Amino acid sequence: MSDTTTDLTHEQFITTAIDAINTEISALALLTEQIDDRFAQACDVILACQGRVVVTGMGKSGLIGRKIAATFALDGYACFFYASW
Repeated sequence: MSDTTTDLTHEQFITTAIDAINTEISALALLTEQIDDRFAQACDVILACQGRVVVTGMGKSGLIGRKIAATFALDGYACFFYASW
């Protein structure tokens, strides 16, 4: 298969994909070091909520917030997403 829009080979595509995945693996490994008692406390607060959970965000964090709110709603929590674009 030949493509005139790129000079990259299949091997370069594969190498680039593997490098990207390894970068993500490293980032996730660092993230696991940040999970501590504060995370568990935040979970306790959300689970003990008697009212609504409000999720907000702007830009990319807003997109993630929307997904979090949708997940809470699917799990039966009264959740509201406020987009501040």
